[in-house]
Amino acid sequence: YIADYCHENDINTVVVGDIRGIRENKNIGRNNQQLHSLPYRIVYSLLDYKLRLYGIEMVKQKEYYSSKCSPNSKDISKKYAFKTNRKYRGLYVDGSNIYNADCVGAYNILRLYLNKKNKDHIDYGNLCSPINVTV
Repeated sequence: YIADYCHENDINTVVVGDIRGIRENKNIGRNNQQLHSLPYRIVYSLLDYKLRLYGIEMVKQKEYYSSKCSPNSKDISKKYAFKTNRKYRGLYVDGSNIYNADCVGAYNILRLYLNKKNKDHIDYGNLCSPINVTV
């Protein structure tokens, strides 16, 4: 699906987070075991293979501090990384703005890639604030 979508929408590069070594020498219990049990190498290989069928490049980008920095911070670095902004699982709070934490991480991974390529950033206004719905 991802490769077909990229092909149909003239996307020629896909940026993915490079998690190699992200949990080395860290003992965070059961979550660490679950992370290591996921077959990331296989997922990366299959995605790269499917994208190459269409001539689309897959780029792995280190994701240092990407989930801890605000989408409107000047830079993605330890200086701007605040664990306290991740209030709940999946929720990133920055002042009065509320974002999905995974979207913030993905956006910042893209920012890191664009910085490396000396390209302009995309507007983070498209990171819609989630709403609570009580059922």
